Amino acid sequence: MRVVSFGDVSKEFCGGTHCSNTQDIGCFVIESEEAIASGVRRIQGRTSLGAYRYLANKEALVASLAGELGGVADADVLPRVKGLEAEVSLSHKELASLKAKLSAASAKSLSGAFEQLHGIAFLAKRVEGAERNDLLALSDNLKAQNADYVLVLSGGKEGAVPLLVAVGGKALNKVKAGDIVKLLAKRMGGSGGGRPELASGQAKSLQGYDAAIAEVKGLLA
Repeated sequence: MRVVSFGDVSKEFCGGTHCSNTQDIGCFVIESEEAIASGVRRIQGRTSLGAYRYLANKEALVASLAGELGGVADADVLPRVKGLEAEVSLSHKELASLKAKLSAASAKSLSGAFEQLHGIAFLAKRVEGAERNDLLALSDNLKAQNADYVLVLSGGKEGAVPLLVAVGGKALNKVKAGDIVKLLAKRMGGSGGGRPELASGQAKSLQGYDAAIAEVKGLLA
């Protein structure tokens, strides 16, 4: 795009061969700009009636947002949105704190649910609706209860079942978390893997869960 200079007064877009006079361009609005090469940027804009329509749509959008925010003034839209973002951020932190407390309480309630298999504390627990991070937090709390342990945790629901296995202490001489989670995933239709101490996966179905747990117990014999 060529630019015509009018002395020291101004610089105007000439419009190339599309305009016979710069006044035909009328209003010009920058819609976006981006880098297309080193030191070169591209400006995309609208002119004439297209520019007015673009501005009208922007104004309508702001008015719509103001209405959704309870009829605030246009100038208050941005502060109101920032306030809502802060509230959401605080809610997320409070939710994370509550989940941590719930995880600790759940782990405490499960302290008597461990099975002792040849000197190894074994626990298989399904937590309905739990996601991987929830299972990870629960395992962290459960691991503190025993030195030698095997934890097999699952959550979610039919069709999407997260799996998490943790192995510690002398149990590592017999089994590895990665091998156990692969066994579970194979029996339940899914995939997984990880380190000897901690592994995770995702299964598609709860079918095969009981048989897989029985097989894991057999590995600890």
